[in-house]
Amino acid sequence: MITVFKPGSKVTIGGDIAATVKQVCLQSDGVTYEIVWWSERTRNTQWFADFEVNAPKDGKPELGKVGFVS
Repeated sequence: MITVFKPGSKVTIGGDIAATVKQVCLQSDGVTYEIVWWSERTRNTQWFADFEVNAPKDGKPELGKVGFVS
């Protein structure tokens, strides 16, 4: 089992940019997140490695567990 940010949860990227998790992708080499954020009037979407995504500065992260049963 691994712990990930839940889709829809608030996170921080780039040190101080407030963003939202859109999707979580489990890959053989780790977890990636599709992140959405606004810069002025422009909506941005990009995939980030797990180490680039942090808990929100103003709250508690929404986490979930993901795993496979064999």
